[in-house]
Amino acid sequence: FHRVYSFLDYIMGGCQIHFTTKRERGETGVAIDFTASNGDPRNSCSLHYINPYQPNEYLKALVSVGEICQDYDSDKRFSALGFGARIPPKYEVSHDFAINFNPEDDECEGIQGVVEAYQNCLPRVQLYGPTNVAPIISKVARVAAAEESTGKASQYYILLILTDGVVTDMADT
Repeated sequence: FHRVYSFLDYIMGGCQIHFTTKRERGETGVAIDFTASNGDPRNSCSLHYINPYQPNEYLKALVSVGEICQDYDSDKRFSALGFGARIPPKYEVSHDFAINFNPEDDECEGIQGVVEAYQNCLPRVQLYGPTNVAPIISKVARVAAAEESTGKASQYYILLILTDGVVTDMADT
């Protein structure tokens, strides 16, 4: 007989889920697309539309997935990065920036902290492009590979990428 373990078997056995990592500064749990292909946030057709009465499409997806995952994350701190925007103060394009604008600590307290960081970030950045997600994927993959080399591999990393689906660096991704 060969037992096939379920996801819950791993959790009950002590495997920890992280929407973030503690080994290196700035590792990712949530990556949000701030490229111009999403549309102007002032336009109701934009996925980033700022509506005071209801959450936009990015917030709906973030909360839907994040609220489930946060129940399995022991410290409830989530790294939150953006990509594809021109960011202050020099307004250079970045494919890996902390949406809380703190390069020393990109973590947010719970999903609500990520939501607040996103809402504060959106009016401060200029949506641009291209939609390069490989830099963020590579960063998380390096941390996960380092965990595997310890021989324990008791950490489970989740990378939630929220994008409009147009990925420019598909070969690298």
